Amino acid sequence: REYLGYLMNVSQDPMLSGCLLFPLTKGGRTTIGSDDGNTLVLRGLAVAPRHCWLVDVGGRLKLINTDAARHRLVVNGRLVLTSSCTISGGDHIVLGWAHALRFVTANQASKGQVDDLDFEDVLREARSAPSSVRSAIEEDLESLSRLSGGRNDELSRQAFALCPLLEEVVAITNELRPNDGFEFEVVAAGVTVE
Repeated sequence: REYLGYLMNVSQDPMLSGCLLFPLTKGGRTTIGSDDGNTLVLRGLAVAPRHCWLVDVGGRLKLINTDAARHRLVVNGRLVLTSSCTISGGDHIVLGWAHALRFVTANQASKGQVDDLDFEDVLREARSAPSSVRSAIEEDLESLSRLSGGRNDELSRQAFALCPLLEEVVAITNELRPNDGFEFEVVAAGVTVE
């Protein structure tokens, strides 16, 4: 078997980071999700049963999000909003709110070109990725900014700092109470503009 490379775990604990390697075969397809039928089974917050696939297309690794509207998938700090994107050596992937992985090509591995990747940096990038919560807040803050003559910089900063936490709350709620149909809504109430 020829290998295209492997996925390597990125962990908060530096002693565990890089300890798990998931080989990717040339011409192969790797399914990732929480279901036992996947090639790579990962369980955790907001990891769907069939979260995504990795497919070798002529030597290029394609990441396919099976439901871009619902499955949180972040590559190098950018939310994958389309059904697929191409992954290159050194790219890092965050699935849901639970797992961070790095793609290492066979060439990088054979030359020892795998440098350390700080978990906090990956997490910071993933938290700053656009989201439905951030989009809702941005719309309301734009309206407020027009009304206040642009004097809401501090409010914007604080609201955006809360976005990752709110996204995580939504994910936890959906995981624990999936049939309740909870939705997140931003409501600006009691705003006074001088």
